[in-house]
Amino acid sequence: MDLVVHSNHLVMSIGMIAMVWANTGTIATWGQSVFFTALAAVMAIGLLRTPGRDLRISLASHLALNAAMVWMLLAMPLLMAHPMGTGAHGDGSADGGGHDSGHHGDHSMAHGMPLSQTPDWATAVNWVAIALSALAAAWWLILLVRSCRIGIHTLCHAVMGLGMAGMLALM
Repeated sequence: MDLVVHSNHLVMSIGMIAMVWANTGTIATWGQSVFFTALAAVMAIGLLRTPGRDLRISLASHLALNAAMVWMLLAMPLLMAHPMGTGAHGDGSADGGGHDSGHHGDHSMAHGMPLSQTPDWATAVNWVAIALSALAAAWWLILLVRSCRIGIHTLCHAVMGLGMAGMLALM
C-alpha cells in the first residue's frame, strides 16, 4: 500500500503544479481523474485489509483527498465563473476582448458579458469536499501532536489536506 500512496502523492503533486501553471486540457484532466479513481479503488480494497484504527483512518484520509482531487478536476468548469457566450466579439479570443481591451481587470466584465452561476448542487458537493479535506488535515495534525515530535511526513500530509481544502474554497 505504501507504493500506491507514494505514487499517488507524486502524480497528485505534479498534477496540482500543472493545474496552477498550465491549461492541461481535457485528455490530461480525464487521465488524471481515471488514475486517481483507480488508486482510490486500490486504497479502498487496502482499507479493508489494513490492521489498526490509526492506519485505517490515515488511509481513509488519502481516499478523501483523492475524491476531492477528482472532484476538483472534473468540477472546475462548474465552480469557476466563466463568461456566458461564444467569445466571438472581435479577435476570436476566449475572453471576447479585442486588441484594445488592455491587460488589466476582467475582460468579460468590461464587455458586459454576464458570468454563469455555479449550480447549487455543485456548491454543496464542493463544501463536502472542503470539509473532508479539512478533516483529513485535522487527522494528520492530531497524529503530529500525539507523536510529541516533529514528523515531516505527517506535517506534509496535514499541509496537503489544508492545501486541497484551500484550493477548493478558492474555486
